[in-house]
Amino acid sequence: MTRPRSASLPQPTFLPTATLTVVGHRGTCRYAPENTLPAFDYALAAGAHMLELDVQLSADGVPVVIHDGTVDRTTNGTGRVRALALEALQQLDAGAWFVDDAEQRPFKGTRIPTLAEVFRRYPDVPLTVELKTESRAIAEGVAQVVRQTGRRGRLVVASDSADLLQRFRAMEPTVCTSLARAEVARLYALHLLGLHRSHAPPGALLQIPPSYKGISLTTPRFIRAAHACGLHVEVWTVNDPDAMARLVARGVDGIISDLPADALAC
Repeated sequence: MTRPRSASLPQPTFLPTATLTVVGHRGTCRYAPENTLPAFDYALAAGAHMLELDVQLSADGVPVVIHDGTVDRTTNGTGRVRALALEALQQLDAGAWFVDDAEQRPFKGTRIPTLAEVFRRYPDVPLTVELKTESRAIAEGVAQVVRQTGRRGRLVVASDSADLLQRFRAMEPTVCTSLARAEVARLYALHLLGLHRSHAPPGALLQIPPSYKGISLTTPRFIRAAHACGLHVEVWTVNDPDAMARLVARGVDGIISDLPADALAC
């Protein structure tokens, strides 16, 4: 398990240390419409320790929970999220498209939630909030919701963009963050050179795919290097039980999955 790198860097002390952290990917994409309250409720009922969700900004600057830059795939509407005001977004049906195994539509009428709504509904549930746009305004919007709700604990903010994370860290230095893509790349290069032990990562979590452009990011050596830097290592998005078991054997701290119940069985 991980060790704190710096007393001044926020640490995910709210996550399990003796067992695998199971994170519901967008709640659970397999059994409910992703990034909706039913999906989050289902993941928690299945035993997930943490929820992962994605955030975009509405036209009027409200952080809303949706993965894509458009509403086309996951609602009955069309258009860019950033071009639609919150009122218009919440008139869309984000659940009718999802058909369950019985070919029914039990989620019809489900709405796109706001980030503030998720914070209020799950005050004690650890959350990973991923910033899905390159606009600096999203870092400011999420920081504003954090301030308004007081939700600084049990929270991880993630992004591919180092610029966005650096901006968010400056605004909310007591909130945990993961490493951006460039920050992961730097750590990977340092571990190859054997120089990682003197490295102080700017975040507390390493949330990575199993591989990137043909390079394995989940070798035992890299996982050990991340742990030596005090990082909590989570891998996404893993749905195959055999792959989950291999990652656990390599020493990862968490699995981000559409199937949290399967990850709990590892």
